[in-house]
Amino acid sequence: MTTSHHSWAFLLAAVMGSACLPGVFLAEGGDDSGSVDSFCAGDDGTFVGNVTAGNDFDLAPLQGCRTIEGRLVLQGVQGTSALADLERVIGSLAIEGNNALTIIDLPVLRLVNESFTIGANDALTAVDLPRLTTVGGALSISTNGALTSISLPALTGQGTIDIQLNGALTTCIGPLIVEVGDCVQP
Repeated sequence: MTTSHHSWAFLLAAVMGSACLPGVFLAEGGDDSGSVDSFCAGDDGTFVGNVTAGNDFDLAPLQGCRTIEGRLVLQGVQGTSALADLERVIGSLAIEGNNALTIIDLPVLRLVNESFTIGANDALTAVDLPRLTTVGGALSISTNGALTSISLPALTGQGTIDIQLNGALTTCIGPLIVEVGDCVQP
């Protein structure tokens, strides 16, 4: 009997509830065929369900996804390149507790339907979201001690914006963030 990495994640999720261990891809929804391609199969590149990725290997099933209809949590990853095609998160997006993540670069992300949180990423130096236009809920970028640059040039629609406790922040690009929290220049 062959059991895929994803099958083990679903088994662990069933045994442990919704808890996700570091290094375990936990997906609620989609199918459990074990095929990486199956997570965003179809012409529209959509995955329906919640995803928690605890390392870069966990992001592999999301390569090619254009839409995630659910919550996406990245905690323990070192890069975001596997999400290069991601355009929409119909739910919340949290990028938190990634000690080795240096750059958040999501080149085609346009929409996060609910809250978007970037926090406690110790090595993070840059957030580059050139096409992000809308965050439906709160946008929070906080407690990223090494963060020097935030670029949100297309952001036009959002809920509240909170940018604080990013002690190294020197550059803020975007019409809606230049007068917020750490981005306010004396």
